[in-house]
Amino acid sequence: MSVAHAAALVAGVESGGKRFLLELSVDGAGLINGMRLTEAPAPQPAPKSWKELERRLRAVAPRAGFVAARVDGRACRTVRGVAADVRRPLGSMFKLYVLGTVAGQIEKGAYGWDTELTITADVKSLPTGQLQDRPDGSRVTVLEAARLMISISDNTATDLLIRKAGREAVERTMRSWTKGHDRRNTPLLTTRELFVLKGARYPELAERYLSMNTRDRRDYLAKVVAKVPLSDIRPWTHPRELDTIEWFASPEDVCRAHAALSGLGDERVDEIMSANDAGLGLPPDRWRSVWFKGGSEPGVYDMGFRARTTDGRTYAVTLMGVNPDAPFDDGKTGQEFLALARGAFALAARGAFALAARG
Repeated sequence: MSVAHAAALVAGVESGGKRFLLELSVDGAGLINGMRLTEAPAPQPAPKSWKELERRLRAVAPRAGFVAARVDGRACRTVRGVAADVRRPLGSMFKLYVLGTVAGQIEKGAYGWDTELTITADVKSLPTGQLQDRPDGSRVTVLEAARLMISISDNTATDLLIRKAGREAVERTMRSWTKGHDRRNTPLLTTRELFVLKGARYPELAERYLSMNTRDRRDYLAKVVAKVPLSDIRPWTHPRELDTIEWFASPEDVCRAHAALSGLGDERVDEIMSANDAGLGLPPDRWRSVWFKGGSEPGVYDMGFRARTTDGRTYAVTLMGVNPDAPFDDGKTGQEFLALARGAFALAARGAFALAARG
């Protein structure tokens, strides 16, 4: 879910045969300050052609990117794309790079999935998540933190893992897994730092940060931003600094991240990434092992999937939408993106399924 939606939580609920969206928002102290229950939008049909998919994608967002690709080892072979190489804000999809850094360090023996991390006041972030509500001094394993980071986009879990792995190590992973270096990703922000820059005394702190070079920004994060209490953060609903204060990659880069994670061959990574498919609902007789990570904030809506067919072929689909002038309707946008993703997987694998049927 969102990393910067003023800590909004959107969940689907069912009552009396009807589906509803329950939206909760919290204040800077993590207390619920708003609730809304609305009827959930009806599921959208999947597109029947690439042209239909592209038309519908552009209708969702004024700045949109998309890729459907075959994953071959650690390589992504594009089947179809729209501005697939253009970098856009990731929201919580940047957590793929945190997971990759942690899993890579575990592979090298630096620590284990069972290594314990200590939750402290200075690492706590805002929701979404659960760990911010645990008492200071509580301990959590790397595995539990990683599960929460991906399955419910727990922001405090993310920042704990960044602290364990090292900010600069995650930066190296992003450079390694993306095509070309985007300077906006350095220094890599924690979720708490993004909340502070966009939500505390805005735009004062943000403008000062953006005026600095990379070295001074690191110093500013450590000496100024780190000292701002969470209670100073105010929710925002209009897009802010989407092209400057975020995490950035292209749809093709996100595919490469999925491919790199697959290439690690770690059963724990597969378990973590498979925990939540966002309701994609691919036919189980053709698809298995669906991975998902999305990301959003006001003006940003992204979904990224990796799925493997029952005969072992792997595909990835990433959809990215940006609207610098208005927030997205999460319910409607989510349903449309899910429909587009379902269609993209079917279209990308159509030839292979036809061959299998004839065989």
